[in-house]
Amino acid sequence: MSSPPTAASVARNPNYSSLIHSQLYVGDLATASDAALLDTLGITHVVSCGFARPLYCGGKYKYACLDPLQDDPAANLVRYLPRVTGFIEKAVDQGGAVLVHCVYGQSRSCAVCVAFLMRRELRRKLLASRRSGAGGKTALHRPGKFSEEDKGKEGKIIIGVVDIEGGVCDMDLLRQWYNFVESRRVAMAINPGFVRQLELFRRMGCGLVRTSKGAEESNQEGSSNNPIVKRPTMSRPHASFRSFKCCCEYRESGTVARFFPSLAEYASATISKGEGGRLKEMITECYRCFQCQTYLFHRDNVLDGWTKKDETSIPQSEYWSNSAGGRECIARWQHRSKVRSRSSAKGHNTALVGNCGKVIHVEPIKWMREQMLLPSLSAGATELQCNGRLLCPVCGRKIGSWDFLQNETVSSQPYACVSVISSKVEVR
Repeated sequence: MSSPPTAASVARNPNYSSLIHSQLYVGDLATASDAALLDTLGITHVVSCGFARPLYCGGKYKYACLDPLQDDPAANLVRYLPRVTGFIEKAVDQGGAVLVHCVYGQSRSCAVCVAFLMRRELRRKLLASRRSGAGGKTALHRPGKFSEEDKGKEGKIIIGVVDIEGGVCDMDLLRQWYNFVESRRVAMAINPGFVRQLELFRRMGCGLVRTSKGAEESNQEGSSNNPIVKRPTMSRPHASFRSFKCCCEYRESGTVARFFPSLAEYASATISKGEGGRLKEMITECYRCFQCQTYLFHRDNVLDGWTKKDETSIPQSEYWSNSAGGRECIARWQHRSKVRSRSSAKGHNTALVGNCGKVIHVEPIKWMREQMLLPSLSAGATELQCNGRLLCPVCGRKIGSWDFLQNETVSSQPYACVSVISSKVEVR
């Protein structure tokens, strides 16, 4: 009978489990199902990607279950990342060891590890920036400890979108840690949609951005901020996140739980937080209907740009389409494509903007909801139409369209569902 595996031997076997970083392992379902191996590695915390329940009960291991989460480029991974990276961070700070696993240990689990390491590195940079006196403003979700010299010094740090764009969270952060995880886990094959979401996570500040006065991003999982009118973070990356979340909710349930507040509601929340001086600035940054001058959306409701340069600059896995998860995902794509074709044949128009020139992609806003509702005889119905024409809520002029399924596969605008014709609106 062979002797049980040692932690060192397991860490060198990329097809079983891999030591990614100190106290952080990636593995497959077989690894997560082997209690003897988990004990050998000293695992105390487990992140299960795509599983609703812990594999082992009784409190021996602490679990974070990300469910539902398929290995699908259109699946919403980024909504889990602030919470799960915080879970890993806390476990490591307490001296524990973490196993992150999915079915094959190639896509979902590796993406979570890349996200954690990006967040960890960004926090380290912010700590260094603060100690040097060059730090900016805003707040981390909670203090972290990554080395002996940081213990007792971390406190709260202020970071804003300006700091991200200004170089504190530069574009090399994703590539650096993607390549690092790939060097430790040779079987890594993160699907292209998840890589894009990792880039979005980076643009959002790796889950470390808060609104003014410490209010958390209300549209992320695990938010505790609950004012009378929730005031989400105003930035284009966060608008992209909320738009993508709406598309995912629609695919899952045919409806959307929450739209971005209308400008009147957002202004009310701003005043209630003692920031009335911000209103004048907001008005000068709003888009109006060209015909009737009705305020429609703020410039930070416009989605973050995604160019061909962005597409080529992010890392890509050549192995993904040939991996087990990739083959399963492509089969799902083909099935959904057939369903989409049948819907188009029944008269659902999938190209409503047409040849109208340049368009502006914005997140769904509350005033749009009434137009999106599916005509129904039952009162209180919440099901939305897949797509349609978007009209000005006051003068009724066509200003654009929406389509909740246009980003179902990896497209040129991966988070867009609402398109406004630029000639129909203006900024004053």
